[in-house]
Amino acid sequence: MRELPHFHNWHNVPSGFYTKTTLRNDFKRKPLDEAKPDATLKAIGGGIWRDFVLYHINHTIPIKPRQVDISTLDFSVHYLSQALYRINKHAKKHRDTKQQSYLDSNYQVVSAAKTKQLKYYELKNVVLDKLLEEKKATVIGYHKMFNYYYLLITCGEYSFHKPIHKKNIDNYNDLGVLDQIIAAEHDKQLDINFYQAEKLLRCYISVTTTQIPHLDSKKDNSV
Repeated sequence: MRELPHFHNWHNVPSGFYTKTTLRNDFKRKPLDEAKPDATLKAIGGGIWRDFVLYHINHTIPIKPRQVDISTLDFSVHYLSQALYRINKHAKKHRDTKQQSYLDSNYQVVSAAKTKQLKYYELKNVVLDKLLEEKKATVIGYHKMFNYYYLLITCGEYSFHKPIHKKNIDNYNDLGVLDQIIAAEHDKQLDINFYQAEKLLRCYISVTTTQIPHLDSKKDNSV
């Protein structure tokens, strides 16, 4: 039986080796055989030392695309607001993953999580712009947090924040200061899953997420 390479700390892992979770989430791939990892790792995960198994990208296969049915959904405020809520929370999960992975020195995951965080926030912002244009959403005012400013926008039973430059806040009500980031956990029952939510919103704005313009994406100032 061959002895597997063993690495200590994330920054010592060579390029091409990933956990099963990273392969699935960031590359849409899975190991050829989960029982046959290519390396082991001792590193910090979630703030504690943990043991991981790693697979090389060359020993993986693509995951078949998921078939997503949205035929029972429509572009009503009911479904669009739920879809936006789910996408927003998903972006926040990547935000939290990025922050925790940075603390764990897992910089491969930091980069991937930041990319996904920005992608879903950008999707959210484009959808909010269209909802406002169609008068399906309403601006309530703005909050300040960590020297950044955010419009508070309501749509249906849900509310969302969207970055705004300080020079543009004069026309909106000052709602005060937010002293903590908004949690990624869901606190509402939804009629739509994540895959349906993303597909519905993409159809709503009639573009794919790769076509969405970057909205100040170099600045990580999301709540």
